[in-house]
Amino acid sequence: MNNFIDELHSSVIFSELNEFHLKRYLNIEDDFTEDDDMLLMYLVAAKEYVINYTSLPVEKLNDIQSINIATLLLAGDFYSRRNAAFGYDNNKVNFILKSILDMHRKWL
Repeated sequence: MNNFIDELHSSVIFSELNEFHLKRYLNIEDDFTEDDDMLLMYLVAAKEYVINYTSLPVEKLNDIQSINIATLLLAGDFYSRRNAAFGYDNNKVNFILKSILDMHRKWL
């Protein structure tokens, strides 16, 4: 495993994920700051999505390390698809994202 993934699994909790982690996940240089506000917006939206999808409180999500990967995956997808494009199927959900979130979802 690379150092970034090791760090995510050992020291970062869901509530502490920030745009720095997202930039590392997306391989964006630290000195490129033009998109920082947008990255933060996408990260906040991804966290809200994860909270709403799983119906778990932040305190519980902080204990689930794989949630970090799902959150960064979703925020990264928001960032990479920020422009409307023809041919993109909005009804398809990323299988990895859905699998991780479904493992921890509080089913009603």
